Amino acid sequence: MNTKHLRRAAPVAIALVLLAALAFLPTQVPTRDDSGVPPVTGATATPGSGRSDAATERPIGGLYRGTDAKQLFPAAGAPIRSVALFLGTYKRENHGTLRVTLQVNAAGRWQDLATRTVNETDIKDNAYHTFAFSPALTAPKGEMLQILVAADGSPNDAVTWWVDGNVQPEGYALFYNGERQEGTARFLVAYKAESGRLFQVIGPVWRRLTIFLNPLWQIVLVFGLCIAAGGFLLLGRNLTE
Repeated sequence: MNTKHLRRAAPVAIALVLLAALAFLPTQVPTRDDSGVPPVTGATATPGSGRSDAATERPIGGLYRGTDAKQLFPAAGAPIRSVALFLGTYKRENHGTLRVTLQVNAAGRWQDLATRTVNETDIKDNAYHTFAFSPALTAPKGEMLQILVAADGSPNDAVTWWVDGNVQPEGYALFYNGERQEGTARFLVAYKAESGRLFQVIGPVWRRLTIFLNPLWQIVLVFGLCIAAGGFLLLGRNLTE
């Protein structure tokens, strides 16, 4: 191979080296988008009224010793790294402890996956409070999960959990003191990302890149990429001859 051919082949060689380096880049890929029911901006609770100033928003009711709230929803199958609840304090500083338990229904019985507690003095009014899980929690896709929220304070130290009365996804159910409620509590579930070198997580990367493509168009895309790669290799071969 003469100097002229080397100069012509250099860009191809550099491109191959860059692709190889790219394959070993540390990568994190979400296994699933965060899910749940975000709040409507501007909702505020009025103590004792059970109402808010947002049309679809309302506090579920006071959470204190002897009361509880339960939000049921189907598992997505991805590892859960945190759950965030949109809580309210009725514009005051409360005392006591709030306990949040994530449960899974296995063979018809509720089993605890994890429990987290927080001092009510640390809860901000009308804001998310996040409960993290390490290691991440897993449940088979489609199994029912339940967020159980209870408190040990007095009625004068009650906190609340926000509800959207107009949202009712399939498979979701909300209870307050054992009674079925209309709507869905405001919560967000965050899922653990898959991490590793790019070539190790190429499957999740591909699923994220083709999230809006049906299987037929995914096949078309793969075929096009193969043709492009073949043309690139053929070009490199011709440049070196």
